Amino acid sequence: HKDAVNMVEAGASEITEQEMLEANFFGHEESQRLVDLQQQIVDHIQPVKQEFIPAERDEALVERVKSLTEEKELKETVLTFDKQQRDENLDNLKEEIVNEFIDEEDPENELLIKEVYAILNELVKE
Repeated sequence: HKDAVNMVEAGASEITEQEMLEANFFGHEESQRLVDLQQQIVDHIQPVKQEFIPAERDEALVERVKSLTEEKELKETVLTFDKQQRDENLDNLKEEIVNEFIDEEDPENELLIKEVYAILNELVKE
């Protein structure tokens, strides 16, 4: 919010509380000049907000990833008691599943891999 200080954090054991308060007011006043300048720029440019349309999720891909996680026992991996072992097993499992989708010839491969990781992360949270 342009009219308020959001948060102040300081040890400030070297100056008085009054000096710190004055410094905050000074900083706030100066920052208002920058906020005003930014607002003038926005008003001048009048940018048009673009509507965000999320990509459609490929349900066949989701089902294939789910199937692979069941085959490779994701649930057992997630329920491993030792945190370091669990994280290591989970990383290995994710890598193993992602390797099922790697195609060096496909230029869209990077997007596919990101989507597979996103699906895996959602499944882990479940």
